[in-house]
Amino acid sequence: MQLTADQQYLVRTNKNLTYHFFLSNDKSLHYSIYANNNTLLENNLLVSSIVDFSVTIDRREKIHLICVTKEGDLLYYINQNDKWNYKTISKFDIKSNIYRYLMLYVNGNYTHIIYTKTNLLTPMLSYVEHIYWNETGIDRLVVGNYIHGKYPSPLQVSIDSLKNLHLVYKVYYKNNHQLYYNRFNLSTKKWSISELITNSQEDHSHPYIFIDKNDNLHLVWCTIQQNNFILKYKKKTNVIDSRSKWSNTQILSNKNSNNHSPILIQESDILKIYCKQNNQIIEIISKDFGHSWGSVGNNLYKVEDSRIIRYSNSPEIDENFFIKHLYGNITDTIEIVGIDLFNSTENETYIEPEVLKPQDPIISTIKETEEYEPKNPVLNSSPTNDFYTIKNENDQSTEIIKELLSNYKTLEKQLSEIEGKKQEFVKNIADCEIDLNLLEEKIVDYKKHMLILQDKLNNLPTNNSMFQRFVNFFK
Repeated sequence: MQLTADQQYLVRTNKNLTYHFFLSNDKSLHYSIYANNNTLLENNLLVSSIVDFSVTIDRREKIHLICVTKEGDLLYYINQNDKWNYKTISKFDIKSNIYRYLMLYVNGNYTHIIYTKTNLLTPMLSYVEHIYWNETGIDRLVVGNYIHGKYPSPLQVSIDSLKNLHLVYKVYYKNNHQLYYNRFNLSTKKWSISELITNSQEDHSHPYIFIDKNDNLHLVWCTIQQNNFILKYKKKTNVIDSRSKWSNTQILSNKNSNNHSPILIQESDILKIYCKQNNQIIEIISKDFGHSWGSVGNNLYKVEDSRIIRYSNSPEIDENFFIKHLYGNITDTIEIVGIDLFNSTENETYIEPEVLKPQDPIISTIKETEEYEPKNPVLNSSPTNDFYTIKNENDQSTEIIKELLSNYKTLEKQLSEIEGKKQEFVKNIADCEIDLNLLEEKIVDYKKHMLILQDKLNNLPTNNSMFQRFVNFFK
């Protein structure tokens, strides 16, 4: 699957600039800057010898970038006012593990980093790990482990309006590849138990999840039938409700279409799926938030060497579109399938960026096996620049905020206790099932021994009345 293999990101700012981040053949991290008229302004080298990276932009026009170097340093970059600063926030054990599918999300007060870790001694088994922080501290969780088979595939993550994370990933299970789902509840700081969401009788691939502006979670993926890819779809309505259920599966293509590598975007109230079909990109749309799907008019696109590109932008640019990934090709110009990124007026001005070399890194002493320090790893030490702060207008509002925070912490504690009891209950049930299985095995074994003993006793001479009474006693 292509989602991270090509290592390309587009970031748009409200200064009418578009940044293109990519890895070169020598694994150096570069970025290019384009003007609003789709003209290439300049190319820049940011850092050399990179294993993986991820980029996003926050609501205050700061570009955030993380990357893992070949030495195992997890670097965190921030670009603000065309100046780059960075810091080493962790040290990965590159000699023992493979780190893949690095993903960075900056959402509200929280920053999240998700990735997979595979030990070289067990190359078909991976762990999903999650690092997150806000202004109060930093935490690290292991979401779970899974067998991915010979060919691992990228994780799929989307975020709802309550800042909860939703994760889908491909697992090798019972001779087929299946899709599993997990949810991270930000209020309880807990990941849910893994949920199998596909038919175990089929082989599944190319998953893509997308949460629209109405908090509906959409999942589109492929199954393999007669050596062709079949496009399938299901959703969870109002995913912020913990009682939300998966819909029935819809088939979006026939067995001869061979559609694969789908992505999904929202344009106003219309959902659009783009996927590959041979050398073309096809478009499938829904006008009722996934209840029904169909094609309209000329929905075939052909962009030379089209690839999946991850996309993020400042929300102030265009509220009409909600996009995580795009199909396109980027050279001296940016060519995107189905979307015109450069539809602003031609006479708009842009600010010529001042490109500076990164400062020397501030090396952290955090190791992978050590506990993280409860510090904010953001680069600028100014108390007013890097995290959202609550400013009190007067003493009355201060008291109200304190009371709300107190109530919130109480509820959060109660939810955490309930979640802990639930996990303990699930564990006890699993332990009981194991004990019952062992007990059944012992009962079967005892029955076998009793039958053998009875056969031996029946074959002994029966003329001894005392012995006969002894046998009868045990019958």
